[in-house]
Amino acid sequence: MQALKQFSLPIQGMKIGFHTYTFQLDKSFFSEFENSMFQGGNLSAELNVEKKSDHLVVDLTFSGTVDTECNRCTDDIAYPIEEQYDLLIKYDEVPREEDEIIYLSPESPEFNCAKILYDLVTLSVPIQRTCDEVENKSCNAEILDRLYNQDLTEDNQAEEEDNPFSEALKNLKLN
Repeated sequence: MQALKQFSLPIQGMKIGFHTYTFQLDKSFFSEFENSMFQGGNLSAELNVEKKSDHLVVDLTFSGTVDTECNRCTDDIAYPIEEQYDLLIKYDEVPREEDEIIYLSPESPEFNCAKILYDLVTLSVPIQRTCDEVENKSCNAEILDRLYNQDLTEDNQAEEEDNPFSEALKNLKLN
């Protein structure tokens, strides 16, 4: 997690007003998260932070691609993302997260936003990802051929003929 230290925002030294932070999210970023659904990526994350006396307002914008797998043909694809999120960071004695509000301890010197960035990137990618959404990419024809053109009826008939249980069930008489 030491590699994610660069994603810390210095809260205590920050002056009231507007501040902008830009982060690059690439393979080294995504590899820090266990069981990540992304092999890598090339994302730019821009945080526009407005510090007020009692809270922070964060406008977060992502743009770029994440490296993931096509759900249809299993080829690797660079899935495009362009999203915008608004967060509110408030101070409270009990640090916690609720919807789009993050509560930090008033004594916190910094806020590491790496986990929030990862979570929001994950939310930006739909569950169903296919090559259709990627420019200049078509699904793997060999995999699609196997997926859609497999003759299942021949396989089922051969399986039934070899299965002694199906023969026994055919001879079963019900009253």
